[in-house]
Amino acid sequence: MPYDGEGKPTQARIEIGKEPLALTETARGDINLPSRLGYRLYSSDDDATHVVLHIMEASEEGSLVTVDRARIIVVREDLPPFVASAKGVIGCPGSASADATPSQTDPPAESTPAAPAALAYAGPDGLPIGAPKLLASTQDVPAAVRKEIATYAPDQCSDPETLAYPGQRYQLSESSILWEVPCFLGAYQGSSVFAITQDPPGDWATLLTLPNPPALEGENNVQMMSAEVKPERGLFISTELGSGGGDCGVYRVFRLMDAPGKPWNSSSWNIAKR
Repeated sequence: MPYDGEGKPTQARIEIGKEPLALTETARGDINLPSRLGYRLYSSDDDATHVVLHIMEASEEGSLVTVDRARIIVVREDLPPFVASAKGVIGCPGSASADATPSQTDPPAESTPAAPAALAYAGPDGLPIGAPKLLASTQDVPAAVRKEIATYAPDQCSDPETLAYPGQRYQLSESSILWEVPCFLGAYQGSSVFAITQDPPGDWATLLTLPNPPALEGENNVQMMSAEVKPERGLFISTELGSGGGDCGVYRVFRLMDAPGKPWNSSSWNIAKR
């Protein structure tokens, strides 16, 4: 739901399939300020579509509220209710004063969401892995990986069975496999989680957690937005857009490391500032 030049909220936007819809916030319930926890109801002008947003966990830093856990329920006259987990922000990350001096790690001002992976990262490589192999079906995701997702990331990752894309695997070593499992697909981005098993898979698996940058506190998460893997360099690129236009969001690069207790090392910065 964007804001106009005077800071007033405008209509919210949602896309169902390829159908764009405009929604108006019509009600709020049990809102806990300033963290914004509680319920919000959005409705289309013809009352054919209603969206319930339940914000369950959020943190505030300055003018930005980060929604760490939320649930969205879409109700339409012609479809059964659709329930999905959600994360996001209220505000825009990365705001800075007009006279601030960009650092060497800032991406070019005119970067697009597709460009940073090739332009911005100049750090060291990670542990090389094998080329990706597309899974034939969601049934190829090992039971141990499914159990890990259900136990440690039930709010961050939906059941792989609900997605058309089954995921892929990478040969990590002679005795281990890295699995990429899709979590959800949205209008302009999606997320994945990564897990390691034996080769062949047995009853053991572990999810890889993504560390936060040093300046960003909070719990580590396991889902990577719009994951792009560079197997030969051991790099994992995450592009998390704050809007469909790609004018706000976070770009991160993780590298896989062979170090006990420290499977990832990461660097991150804002894609754009507004």
